[in-house]
Amino acid sequence: MSQDARPRILLLYNRNETTTASYLEAALRRTADVVTAGDRQQVHVARGTQLPIPRLLEHLGAPLDLVLEVEGDNVDAVGQEDVETPCAWWAIDSHLHMSYDHHFHRAGVFDHVFVAQKHHVYRYKEWAWIEASWLPLAADPDVFKPKDEPHVFDVGFVGNMLPGLHEGRRQLLKRIYNRFDRELGHYRRYTRTTLNHLFTANHLDVRRSFYFNLAGTLGWFVSGSLMRNRVLPKGQVSLYNRLVWLFRIVDRLTFRRLGLSVVTVGQASEAARIPAAA
Repeated sequence: MSQDARPRILLLYNRNETTTASYLEAALRRTADVVTAGDRQQVHVARGTQLPIPRLLEHLGAPLDLVLEVEGDNVDAVGQEDVETPCAWWAIDSHLHMSYDHHFHRAGVFDHVFVAQKHHVYRYKEWAWIEASWLPLAADPDVFKPKDEPHVFDVGFVGNMLPGLHEGRRQLLKRIYNRFDRELGHYRRYTRTTLNHLFTANHLDVRRSFYFNLAGTLGWFVSGSLMRNRVLPKGQVSLYNRLVWLFRIVDRLTFRRLGLSVVTVGQASEAARIPAAA
């Protein structure tokens, strides 16, 4: 291939507009000629069908510079070791498969492995005896780039919430955020640790930090998460107000180590204070 020619890459993955491989394809097409193979791709291969790489290259005819397969719910390609064209694998879920021998056996059939999790690169080199390097998930520079947006959240969650596949993830988010939060305009829930970290990150020395309203935790969860109420029913609010004196005693007895809400008192640290004018 001449220096001016665009490389020709065979990209193997099943068509899915939200998968990592889709962003990779968009980025590669800026500098390379890409042919895709897999379910609903340019070369259609039905899901669950084994794909022999030698036969596929013979079918395509024209020589290729690279065969690149992306890990995930993708094609079942075999025969990489039987072709002269370099074959690479992008292992994007290494953090889920570090204990599986099959994972490293799979890596061993490729000429090179790209690893999405940087701290796992050395394991492929040592355990699979394969050339490996880091390739982060943010593959498309048009999508994954700094945005000129206001800072609203301190921590964000980005991921799939597919029924049947991510129920643990779904239930966890439901536990920490319910309809009451949305109706009241809450953006996030803090623990003492996370709130204190936010204070120190913004040059505030934490002077005092404690939880309160332990009794409200049960009502918040039952009424907001289980009963799916959008607002606190008046009857429950009235009952709560009549029992505030009791709930204060509960907070004292538990030394304010647990509760629905957290309070942190901070003071500007010495490093953040502006010196007075002489």
